[in-house]
Amino acid sequence: MKSYLTSQNGSALLGILVAIVIVAALVYGSSFFWPKDAADNSGTLENTLNTYDQARKDIDDIQANLDAKNEIVEEVAADKPVLDNNNLINISNIKAGDILLSPAVIEGEGAAFENTLIVELRNPDHETMVKEPVTVKAPEMGQVGPFKITLYFNFSSTKEGYLAVYEESAQDDGSEVNLVEIPVKFNENISEWQTYRNKKYGFEFMYPDEWIKTEEIINNSGNSGYIIKIKNESITDENIEISITEHFPNLPDFDTNAPVSGKKIDGKNTQINKFPEGYCDVLACSKPFIGIWTQQNNLIYTINFANTILIDGIYDQILLTFKFIN
Repeated sequence: MKSYLTSQNGSALLGILVAIVIVAALVYGSSFFWPKDAADNSGTLENTLNTYDQARKDIDDIQANLDAKNEIVEEVAADKPVLDNNNLINISNIKAGDILLSPAVIEGEGAAFENTLIVELRNPDHETMVKEPVTVKAPEMGQVGPFKITLYFNFSSTKEGYLAVYEESAQDDGSEVNLVEIPVKFNENISEWQTYRNKKYGFEFMYPDEWIKTEEIINNSGNSGYIIKIKNESITDENIEISITEHFPNLPDFDTNAPVSGKKIDGKNTQINKFPEGYCDVLACSKPFIGIWTQQNNLIYTINFANTILIDGIYDQILLTFKFIN
C-alpha cells in the first residue's frame, strides 16, 4: 500500500509541475505571439486568463486528491482500521488464535443494510453453532459505525472453530456479504489452568498451563517489591509482568495521574498508562506495552501487558482471574 501511495503522489506532483509549465508558457510566452498594437489583444488575454483559472482548478483538484491519500496514510500509520468497499467489517478485540470464554464480548466496526450484522460461532467445518444479530450504531443507515455483542455458549466437545461476522444479503438468498471469519478456540477449561498464589503480597491469578513463570525481587532506587512474569512459550510476544512495589514503577513516562481505565483488578478501579513507542533504558528498548495499576494495602500493584496497547483476548481472560486474598 505504501509503494502504491508513493507512486500516486509522484504522479500527482508531476501533474502539478506540468500544469504550472503550461500556465507559465501561456502567460509569459504570449508576448512573442501578440502584436503590440493588435486590436484583439483583450480577447486573447481573456482566453489566457480563462486557461489560467482552469489550470488553478486542476491543481486544486490534484491537491485535494493528495490530501485524501495522506489521510489514509496517517490512519494506517496510527494503526486505525481503514474501512473501504472491500473491507466493510472489522473485528477489533479478537484476533486469530484467541480463546473465547462464555460469555464472550465481540466488538468492532462495520456497515450494513439496515445497520444489522450477523455474528456467529462456528465449528471446524464452518457449521453454525451460535447465531445472533447485532445493531451497528452508525450515524446514518449504511454508514460505518461500532457494534458490540455478548455471546453465551456451552460447547461440550468443540474446542476450535471460527468467529464469523457478516451481513445477510438483501436478496434473501442466504448469501453472506462482507464475511469476516477468524479462527479461534472455544471452551477452554480454566479450571485446568495453573494458579499462582502469593500470600506475602496477598493476591492470586490463573494462567494457561503451557505458559511459564519466573519471579524476582525488586530492590533498586529505593523501590523494593516483587515481580512475577508469565510468558507464552509458543507465542513469544505474549507475556505479562506483575509488579508489587512500595512506590510507583521507575519509568520516566509513568503518569501517576493517569486516567481511570475500563479494566478492574478484582473489582477495584485501575488507572492506565500506554507506551505505544515502548520504553528505553541504558541497556535496550522494549516493544509497545500497556500497564494498569491500583493500590491495595499501601502497595502499588502494576500489571504490564507486552507488545500491545489493548487488553483483550487471552490477556483479558487472565486479568479476570486476578484476586486479592487475605
